[in-house]
Amino acid sequence: MSFLDDTKNFGLVMLILGLVASISALVSIADSFGNDMIDVLLYVGQVIYALMILTFGFAIYSGKILLFKDLYDQGVDSKFGILATFVTILGVANLILGALAIGNHFMDNCTDTLAAGAVNIVVGIILLIVAMFMKDGATTTMDKIIWIILAIVFILGIIGSFIGIFAVFDGGEALTVAVNLLVAICYTLMYLMLFVYLISDEVKAKMGM
Repeated sequence: MSFLDDTKNFGLVMLILGLVASISALVSIADSFGNDMIDVLLYVGQVIYALMILTFGFAIYSGKILLFKDLYDQGVDSKFGILATFVTILGVANLILGALAIGNHFMDNCTDTLAAGAVNIVVGIILLIVAMFMKDGATTTMDKIIWIILAIVFILGIIGSFIGIFAVFDGGEALTVAVNLLVAICYTLMYLMLFVYLISDEVKAKMGM
């Protein structure tokens, strides 16, 4: 089994991304408390998102689901289950981020986040509809369309994150560059693995390709 094909390696990548995101979000919340609570709801959303990614990675790597168990109805012991759960988690996360961004808009001295919050909610709804079609057990034309869209998204993600690896060397402190490099590599691996899972016989059979 290759590195990209091993789902445990995908879990490890998500663990790293979730851990880095969690630390970053907690630091941002601490800064917000020392700065008149500016944009604190945004950072709370980022903490929730980071926890969802962190526990998703842990569930894949260890087989133990710690939080948000209702989102794991397809399990994480198969490539299709990982893909469907990934889309579901992103959908729910976008709804949460959107709701908190809208709430943040109405707080004193905070950034104008109303439009961004609305976009997050729309994206979240779309992702959950996609996940619903993926998990409904039927193989229809819609599943094929979703497969093609996911393939395009993952390919663009591979290209964008790979370019991002070189962008981290543009400047900054050594620690910042190192962390950004790690994140960029993890995102590249994430999209590569998702694409490998998407083109696997298991997933193509599930989605009628």
